[in-house]
Amino acid sequence: MRVVERDIGLWSRALSTEHFKRNTLLKGTTMITRDLLRAIRNDLPMKVTILRLGRHGPISKEIEGYFRFQCPACEELRATVNPRNNLAHCFCCGRNWNNIDVLLALGWDFLPAVDVLKQWLRQHQEHRSSSEV
Repeated sequence: MRVVERDIGLWSRALSTEHFKRNTLLKGTTMITRDLLRAIRNDLPMKVTILRLGRHGPISKEIEGYFRFQCPACEELRATVNPRNNLAHCFCCGRNWNNIDVLLALGWDFLPAVDVLKQWLRQHQEHRSSSEV
C-alpha cells in the first residue's frame, strides 16, 4: 500500500511541474498545445480520419445516416460517430473513441499520430474554407 501512495505522490508532483502547467508537450522545437489537441478532437471529423487511413484503418460505412466503423478494441462494426460531439461509441464493447484514440489503437505512437492528424486537420480546414468561397 505504501508503494502505491508513494507512486501517487510522485505522479502528483510531476503533474504540478511548470511543463504540465503550460499544458504542452515538447517535440523537438514543435509544441503540441492543449488547443491543438482540442482541435484534433473536435474539428477534424472522425469520418475524415477513418477514410484517410484507407486500407490501413478500420472498415467503415454510413448506415441510417450515421458513420460507423469497426471498433479497434472488439472488431465489431458497432462504433458509431455522434456528429454533435465528434466522438464514437462502440455499442458492443462500450469503448469511446476520438481521432487520437483510434490511431493509438491501430499501433501509432502518440507524436506521429498527432503530427498526421494536425496535417489532416489543416487540409480539412483549407478544403472547407475553399468550398465556402
